[in-house]
Amino acid sequence: MIYGVGTAHLARDLSTSRDDAQRFIDGFFAHYAQVQPFFDDLIRGAQQSGLVTTLLGRRRPIPELLAGHEHIQKQGERFAINSPIQGSAADIIKLAMIHLQRALSTLQTSLQTPLRAHLLLQVHDELVFEVHPDDLLPLAALVRHHMANAFPLRVPLKVDLCSGTNWADTSPLSL
Repeated sequence: MIYGVGTAHLARDLSTSRDDAQRFIDGFFAHYAQVQPFFDDLIRGAQQSGLVTTLLGRRRPIPELLAGHEHIQKQGERFAINSPIQGSAADIIKLAMIHLQRALSTLQTSLQTPLRAHLLLQVHDELVFEVHPDDLLPLAALVRHHMANAFPLRVPLKVDLCSGTNWADTSPLSL
């Protein structure tokens, strides 16, 4: 719902009828009553200023809101909702990566036996590390701390950790 998905799209994604999809959407917004006013405020602000911003202040112009075509304006409204949310998530994961790299570099130089781990890649809000099995738990604790505290929010960030010999065979890791 936070990405502005419509009835037809949701029905297709869930392999259900449009009526069921609409009931789901209506139920979501009824249960989370503050979400729709938040979305409306994002759209109104973007219509007034022509842009939206992430939590960290990155700006994205939304010229589609001024288009003469209703379909393009609706797309602009979805951008106005989606961009601050996804953009803020992207900003936060980048902060986490910076903090983690600094912490790993500091640990590598200060430990008698450095952690045998490195950040391999980022996929959306996930970080993938290559790590020696003996260093998994210390790395996991470090990752959890820096991801959960990358940016102060009123609601704590939840961090799930998984491990495995490859991405397809991962399972939850508990500390």
